[in-house]
Amino acid sequence: MKQIEGIEDALESEPLARYGLTYVGSGASKVCFETTGSDRKLIKVDRDDLASAIKLALDGGDTEQVFSLQKKRRNAYQEQEDALAAAFGPDHVLRKGAFRFTVPVTPEIAAAVLGPKRKTLASRIDGVLEIRSLIETQQIAEELKDRDAYRTIDMQIPLMDQDDFRGTQNVDTALRKIDGMTSRHIDRDARQLKENGYLGIAQEVIRGMVAYTKGSGMMVDLFGTDNVTLFTGIDGKPDFHLVDPILPGPRELWDQNISSDTGFSLLRHYYSYLCGVNKLAEALGMKERLEPEDLVYFKGASLPEGEWPKR
Repeated sequence: MKQIEGIEDALESEPLARYGLTYVGSGASKVCFETTGSDRKLIKVDRDDLASAIKLALDGGDTEQVFSLQKKRRNAYQEQEDALAAAFGPDHVLRKGAFRFTVPVTPEIAAAVLGPKRKTLASRIDGVLEIRSLIETQQIAEELKDRDAYRTIDMQIPLMDQDDFRGTQNVDTALRKIDGMTSRHIDRDARQLKENGYLGIAQEVIRGMVAYTKGSGMMVDLFGTDNVTLFTGIDGKPDFHLVDPILPGPRELWDQNISSDTGFSLLRHYYSYLCGVNKLAEALGMKERLEPEDLVYFKGASLPEGEWPKR
């Protein structure tokens, strides 16, 4: 088996090269590439789904199980996109389409997707393994292709490292650390937004976030780079896009209440979001605020305090 270091090399190898696919980058759960068929669309492949389908196929299982799960998740994703469009306006949401696509998987591609611990499994592929999978397409954000021309700014909330968060003495100390870190980050970002003439458009984004969260109980994914972008359009007016605003993974992963999250695995995300949105709203001179009760995670419960729960 030809040795290929990573997913980038695999996507540039045969047979994907024949499909005109060019690697763009990898997010938390997706592998993204452009196709020669369109210079305005991105194609996104779910890395975990593809890995599951490869393992099932090699073990003689039915890969339709993965496809059925993808369709179910796609419906849930569509509901969240609709809610985002209602809160922010449809022109600001870069919607994703979906279609079924045969992914040609070579041993090299399988090794890149499955990881180094499963090289033996990848080597079992003889030639090309065809995997039918649900593929996402999305309009390319022009402001990310030429950041200088569009004066692009990334709106983001910092997320404390899990080890730093859980390494604190108790829950109270951990939440105070998030408060301090978020304040420093927001103070800097608010100055940058004002200095670049993005005060009004940033306020519009915050109003959308508050409306979306109050309506759905969910967070906008402000933890990743370039998930929400502010830019100056070709008409010279400030604008924004929600490029990748939905949290990675299945919705049920995030749709939890703290009462059932015995290890507080989502606490740092939800508290960082609550803290970040409110501090940014305050720094931008806004009255809008989120209450803990607005988030599904804190609904019917108070903010935790005291010792960490035993894991």
